[in-house]
Amino acid sequence: MVTRSEQPIDFQAFVARLHEPSWTTSLRRDSWKSFEKAPLPTKKDEEWKYTDLAGFAPVQPQEFGVFIGGPKGIDARPMPAALDAYAGILKKFFSTETKDKFAMFNAATWTNGYFVRVPAGFQSKVPIIVKHTAFDPASSRSVIVAEPGSRVTICEIFEGSAPVHYGTLDVRAADNAEVNLVTIQRFSDATCDHSCKRIECGRDSRVNWTFALLGGKTTRLKTDASFTGAGSSATIRGAYFGTGGQNFSIITRCAHAAQNTGARVDTRGVLKDSSSSLTRGLIRIEREARGTDSHLNDRTLHLNSGVTSNSIPSLEIENNDVRASHGASTGKIDENKLFYMMSRGVSREDAEALIVEGFLAPIVDGIMEESVREGVKELIADKLGLRPVKAVKKISKEVGS
Repeated sequence: MVTRSEQPIDFQAFVARLHEPSWTTSLRRDSWKSFEKAPLPTKKDEEWKYTDLAGFAPVQPQEFGVFIGGPKGIDARPMPAALDAYAGILKKFFSTETKDKFAMFNAATWTNGYFVRVPAGFQSKVPIIVKHTAFDPASSRSVIVAEPGSRVTICEIFEGSAPVHYGTLDVRAADNAEVNLVTIQRFSDATCDHSCKRIECGRDSRVNWTFALLGGKTTRLKTDASFTGAGSSATIRGAYFGTGGQNFSIITRCAHAAQNTGARVDTRGVLKDSSSSLTRGLIRIEREARGTDSHLNDRTLHLNSGVTSNSIPSLEIENNDVRASHGASTGKIDENKLFYMMSRGVSREDAEALIVEGFLAPIVDGIMEESVREGVKELIADKLGLRPVKAVKKISKEVGS
């Protein structure tokens, strides 16, 4: 049974102290009723079979800080400040049904998050930086709306020592829009993080999402990408690095419902000590989605014998005029690569670190914001317990792929 020592949630008292529009409170109450009726997941549920449930027992979320910085011309604000101005838009997102009990809890109890609206035709080269910092139980709710012909880059960072975080982000890319999203999760190693990402792609739109999961005791990241506009596409690239007893569950679903849509999902993970992971991917192609081109790829690198990884890809295809595939591989560091580097004067520890850097580089190098990208590299170096020698960086490129 999932238990936690905190006091039971007084939902009525919680909503009573929120100063928000009545429509928001009404939707919270609906979500709370659904949450109370839904059973807790168990190890018998396929999606939770390899996930430690112990840290996800719902507890009362507290207030937490959200910092937002970005260019002029884009409306980016904390979610509570968007409820009145964008009620018409937000009602549609907040009314989205879910079968996930913890997502229902998040819909009922979120206290902060962010809202971004990019005007039609606005092309931004300056990224929006959103930093979430939480030290108590937290629940975040965010929405990104890119209107037709717009382009935006957003980097969201999650940090702090919160015991648990529940989060939901909706991304809507309208016709011919482009959304570039980076997610960095660097919570403390005691945090349990349950996050849902929902992506909706309009005609000829494109979403590029790169995520790096480095913190957390137990992390569950569930992504639903829906391709409802013809010619739309998405690239989802993710990296994770587990040490100690960290557990990662990465669940991705790409649903193609329009012609000539495309998706590339590429996940790379490194596991050390007694850490573990699950990557579950589904490509669903409807009968009307002729010309779809969709692929899943998952690679995991084991640094020692005490780790565990599971990869479960699947395809559901209703149209023969498509291209779809999935691939998964698991392995240890190649001793030939180690020998090559050590023969050139590199210590075994530095050689292993450089190989790990090279293995994750195709994902990490996709982070467009240089300061964030370099910060992720520093966090990876910290997990390796050393700082790789700069003089041998070139070698890592030669052997890291």
